[in-house]
Amino acid sequence: MNILLVDDEPVIRRMMKSMLRSRRHQVLDASNAQAALALSEEHPIDLLVTDIVMEGMDGWALARALAARHPDLPILFVSGYPVDFETARRQFARCAFLPKPFLGDEFLKAIAALQPPANPAA
Repeated sequence: MNILLVDDEPVIRRMMKSMLRSRRHQVLDASNAQAALALSEEHPIDLLVTDIVMEGMDGWALARALAARHPDLPILFVSGYPVDFETARRQFARCAFLPKPFLGDEFLKAIAALQPPANPAA
């Protein structure tokens, strides 16, 4: 699975990237929404993981921009700030929220829950 990971905190981004790669995901990472949009133009994206509070374009706006092109894109929002996720979730087909700080297994479970079920072999 190709995951676009966006977080403006380098240490957090590296930690999440390492966990995702340990599960054999392909990870494209960006420190801001503008870089993430550029990556999404060049590479197929199966899932977006984005921080919400970032300089410039925030995670909500990034998700709306990507969802406009890919309506079924699953999105995992993460944030260390309190957010009104219940209101925001109605804008997206499949999304979840994970508050920072989180444990590695919580992060990986949230990613797994957003993945489409595997098709059984016929």
